[in-house]
Amino acid sequence: MYVLDARPKANAVANQAIGAGYERVEIYRATKFKFLGIDNIHVMRESYRKVCMACSPYDTASEPNNWHVAVNTWLGHQQAILRGAVRVVDIVHEHESTVVIHCRFKPPPLTTSSPYILNMALP
Repeated sequence: MYVLDARPKANAVANQAIGAGYERVEIYRATKFKFLGIDNIHVMRESYRKVCMACSPYDTASEPNNWHVAVNTWLGHQQAILRGAVRVVDIVHEHESTVVIHCRFKPPPLTTSSPYILNMALP
């Protein structure tokens, strides 16, 4: 079994400092633990807001290059989600193992895109 924590490891370590943290896989036999490195929902929302502002025809105050920065940042977030979904598919298909995805807000994009990717991987 794999436990995938969608957060970046740094976020989990920071949460540990305030009494929270992440799964202790050493108490589970034959369990592997991985971080997926997907930013939190607040970072994602802010990134999306910046893309919307950069693409707005009414935003005349922004620098022209801000559009590239905003879009590249947003695409980086989308890439992290897709990379996580591909990791889920790899574990299920190649390793024939169970996956538990841990973290609020992030499992839906990972679990809803994984079946589509898995379907393409099957003969």
